[in-house]
Amino acid sequence: MSPKSLKHCCVDEFFGTYLLIFMTLVLSWAFKVTNLFHSDNTNEIVYWTEFSLTFGSCYVFLFVLILFFGHGGALFNPALVLAMWTNKGFKAKQSVCYLLVELVGTILAGLTVYVIAGSYDHTQWANPTTLGITTINQHIWVDKINIDGVNQAGIASMLLGFMIEFGFFALFTLAIFQLAKRRYNQKNKRSELQCCMINSVLITLFLVVIVTVQIPLTGASCNPFRSLAPLVFQSWGENAALGWIQYPLYLLSTIIGAQLGVLCSVQLSKKKIAAPV
Repeated sequence: MSPKSLKHCCVDEFFGTYLLIFMTLVLSWAFKVTNLFHSDNTNEIVYWTEFSLTFGSCYVFLFVLILFFGHGGALFNPALVLAMWTNKGFKAKQSVCYLLVELVGTILAGLTVYVIAGSYDHTQWANPTTLGITTINQHIWVDKINIDGVNQAGIASMLLGFMIEFGFFALFTLAIFQLAKRRYNQKNKRSELQCCMINSVLITLFLVVIVTVQIPLTGASCNPFRSLAPLVFQSWGENAALGWIQYPLYLLSTIIGAQLGVLCSVQLSKKKIAAPV
């Protein structure tokens, strides 16, 4: 199951990251452009449930990505890469290479969706407001501030959003690295492959549940690069400033959450960590 070279790993990580970010961004854009579900005051809960389930289900695509690109680790997430590095699962060179190819894949995915959106509606090239920036939802606002006449989540609301993102991602990280332990007990390559396939399914299903729950609350970043991609191409659009203000929340919550999840996994097993696939 191990790749022959770091180059092979990086190629897989690039294409996997690109496809995953592309899928999440294009779905966000299509959702808003087509008005697939209409939100009003009488069925807001139904709307968010439908949106969450639809968006979360796109992560089923992650299962396919892991199966095709999994022999390189299939992380597709800088927070998980950093967690592997700090816990000696990756060497520094491998971590840097992974982070760079993930960043390039993220930017190219954002650019692809931006071009598609602009081709559909040329006005979006001047004001791309539908690429899906991640912000704290009003459902969990406990305070608010007014900036340029627009109400936004206050400090307490952003702190609450941070705790939600942090807690869920720590649990997700703990779960996937606990699954990785099963690989240590496999006696041959065939059983290891079967184990990786089962791990892929379980990781995907767990992430679908997390995203479905989190979207109505915090937008469910779960990946700092997924939140970065729309900001890069939406930096002059509606709510863009708010997106940049809140981006450190999503960046830190996933990075710190991943570190805590891996630390808990290490303490439970007392073994060196390894990627689950």
